[in-house]
Amino acid sequence: MRCSQLSTFSRTSAAGTVLTVTIIEDIGLIVWLALVGTSFTVMGIPIAALILLGVLLVEHSIMQRAENPNFTGRVFLEVFGFSVLEVVNWSVWIALLGNATSLFSMNSLVAAAYFLVGFYVEHQITENVITQQPFLNFRNAKGVITIGVILETLSEGIGARLWVLFGASGIILLVVGSTVEHAIQYVVGRLRPQKVSQIVKSSRPGYN
Repeated sequence: MRCSQLSTFSRTSAAGTVLTVTIIEDIGLIVWLALVGTSFTVMGIPIAALILLGVLLVEHSIMQRAENPNFTGRVFLEVFGFSVLEVVNWSVWIALLGNATSLFSMNSLVAAAYFLVGFYVEHQITENVITQQPFLNFRNAKGVITIGVILETLSEGIGARLWVLFGASGIILLVVGSTVEHAIQYVVGRLRPQKVSQIVKSSRPGYN
C-alpha cells in the first residue's frame, strides 16, 4: 500500500482520526467488559451491549465521515448494521473465552477461531461501506483490500486477547492493537477500486 499520495495535512488528519476512534472504542470496550455479566438490562437487552453499540456507532460514524463525506441516511443504516454485528461478535467471543487463562486452551482456540471469522466479516463489510461497494461483497478480487482486512482482524484480535489475559496491565496492548487496526482501516478505506488497480499495475515489472 502506498501512502505517499497523502499530503502532510491529510496525514495529520489521518493520525488524528485514528487516535480519536481508537480512544473512543477502547474506552467503550473497557466499560463494556466491566459490565459484562451484570444483570442490568433495558427492555431485555443487556446494558453492556447497549453501551458498546452506542460507542461503536460514534466511532464508526467518525471513521466513515473522515473517509467518505457522503454520509447519507442509507450509509448510517449500514453503519448501524455492522455496528450491531460487532457487538454480537464481542459478546460471543467473550462468552466462548470464558475463564480461560491459557492462550492455548480449548476455549481460547475456539474463541480465537470465532474472532478471526466474525471480525473478518465485520471488517470487510466496514470497508465495503467506506469504499461504496455492495454491503455483502465478499468476492473482492483486489488482493490489497483483502490483505488489509486480514491484518486489521489479526491486530485487533491479538490486542484484545492479550488485554483480557493480562487485565488492567494489558490495556496498553489493547490500545496498540486497536491503533494498528484503525490505521490499516484508514489506509485501505482510501483505496477506491480504481486506485487499487493502479497500485497493483504500477507494482508490476516494466510498468510505466
